[in-house]
Amino acid sequence: MLFGLGVGAVFGLTYLGGVGLDREAAATSLVEMSAQLADRTKSLESIARDYAWWDEAVENLALGFSADWAKANLGRQTVAGSYPQVAGSLAIDGENRVLYGFIGARELDKGVALEFAGGFPQLMADARAGATDAPVPVHAVLRLGDALYLAGAAAVTPFNHPVEGSAARPVLVMLTALDAETLNAICTAIRVDRLRTVERIGSGAVGQALIGADGAVVAYLTWVPPRPGQRLIDGLLLPIVLVTFLLAVLCLIALDQILRARRAAESYASLVAAKHESLQQAAGLLSVTVDSIDEGIVVMRKDGEIRHWNKTYERMWNFPPDVLQVGLNLKAVIAWKLREGGYSVVEDDSGAPAPALEPGRAPLLRRLYRDPKGRLIESRRFEMPDGAGQIGVTRDLTAVKQREQALIEAREQAVIANRGKSEFLANVSHELRTPLNAIIGFSEVLEVELYGAIENERYRSYIRDIRKSGLHLLSLINDILDFSKIEAGKLELRLELCDCSAIAEDASGQVSHQAREQGLHFIVDLPASPLVIQADGRAIFRALLNLLSNAVKFTPSGGTVTLTYRKDSDGAVVFSVSDTGIGIAPADIEKALSPFGQIDSDMARRYRGTGLGLSIVRGICELHGGSLDIESQVGTGTTVTIVIPDQRGRGAAGARMTPREPAAVD
Repeated sequence: MLFGLGVGAVFGLTYLGGVGLDREAAATSLVEMSAQLADRTKSLESIARDYAWWDEAVENLALGFSADWAKANLGRQTVAGSYPQVAGSLAIDGENRVLYGFIGARELDKGVALEFAGGFPQLMADARAGATDAPVPVHAVLRLGDALYLAGAAAVTPFNHPVEGSAARPVLVMLTALDAETLNAICTAIRVDRLRTVERIGSGAVGQALIGADGAVVAYLTWVPPRPGQRLIDGLLLPIVLVTFLLAVLCLIALDQILRARRAAESYASLVAAKHESLQQAAGLLSVTVDSIDEGIVVMRKDGEIRHWNKTYERMWNFPPDVLQVGLNLKAVIAWKLREGGYSVVEDDSGAPAPALEPGRAPLLRRLYRDPKGRLIESRRFEMPDGAGQIGVTRDLTAVKQREQALIEAREQAVIANRGKSEFLANVSHELRTPLNAIIGFSEVLEVELYGAIENERYRSYIRDIRKSGLHLLSLINDILDFSKIEAGKLELRLELCDCSAIAEDASGQVSHQAREQGLHFIVDLPASPLVIQADGRAIFRALLNLLSNAVKFTPSGGTVTLTYRKDSDGAVVFSVSDTGIGIAPADIEKALSPFGQIDSDMARRYRGTGLGLSIVRGICELHGGSLDIESQVGTGTTVTIVIPDQRGRGAAGARMTPREPAAVD
């Protein structure tokens, strides 16, 4: 292991040293690249400044324009002949149009507006702004089509006679193309490889941004820096491998000597172990007894002769002092206790396979006894390791059996209570719904004045309140009944092919009037093509209606309620109801989802309800194999998302298909 660590350390240090050298070389190449670009831009600035700070340039470009003078002094043969690095020369007027110029072998027409990228107008403005008594050259990187240029610019300025105003001065621009020739020259100067211009810097390369006059990145220069560290690693790899091999051979020789000595020691240890075998067997018996001390333990030979026992075993069987003795037959002792001590056998599994205490250790027999006080005592017998004998384990099961009986009785009581609750709710539903339907029906007849006008406006108000209160009470009864069915697992899905758009429109239609009365913006955003799934359309409608009612209820005037739905990657339909209402604190979301959960806040207490709406929605989602999720912030709003899987792909265990035809499917 130490050898491996040493070899790893040598390789690691060599690698880290090489990586460090490569990083230093990359940093150096970045500095040198910046210097190369700075030298070239300074050269362009100097050339532009020399030509711009000239009285003849003022007379022939600013005060008037002479094409012959411009061609003779700024033409390709003149400028490029004197300065080979100049690939273009431009004389730009006050409106940033070409007075005269050339780029490469192409001479430009007067009045042309060049479509440079990289802030060409800003470059012109900077050049004019800096020119007072003398031109102050500026530089930038420009792009024209696919070509990149280093640009140096200076405003035309008189040498002897200053001219008032500088806003519309012509500007001279000198360009150096970042073409293959220029890039190869830079590569040679700073000893890098594959220098090129790209839109983004790739992995493993070093790059520098080319900045335009507007401060934006026009392109990047990328290159592969020198790799002295890699060359160092390549040069040292073979010597290190050879040294490692020699050290490994020496280590193997030493290891062989160590193994020989170890085998000799093991041979001697086996002789010592043989002499102490009998002592180990006794220690093993004692270990089993001590490990099992919490239960009654008796150890015996194969023929049933008792060898050891603990006090718990003696106390469980209520043996008088000195009855248990080494050498007695356990079977005879137990038979005497059954005959004389009032113990009886409750269960006897000695003739059938008993459950294993642990894998590979099935008990030889198991019996359950009852003592005179009614306590239940379980006795199991196991084979000792290596066939050295048997061990009996005895424990008191009285408390366990009592708990089992209590659980059985509690379950029976719960079943009876649940049946009574269901019968009570069914009776209450019938008894309450019948008069409620009459109250609601007659109040609606009175409200629409079917049999004659009601002149007193106060009576009309009372009638409206009666109808609203009746509908509210009926809604509460329906909520309680639906929740009871969900809680009892008796709500069955009536599956059919459902048009999700039609269901969403029906649910939104139920609350749109209330939303308008509260001054809310109500948005229903449905897909262009309706989605059809197999599900319980009535249950989905009920879930959406509960969510929309909550959203409208808890959104103040001027707010927005939105209903949307979509299909996810698994084919399930995802409905989303969002609002800009009072919101729920993240800590209160679980409380809002609990049955009869009410958020304890001043705003929430203004609205009435049972607190069952979200519980019912979650129950409906879970019956479909879906889910409900709430995202909310206090004062911002709430978004509730429910997922309803298509039951055709789920199997819908426990649900039943309705015989009617698909509804609301185009």
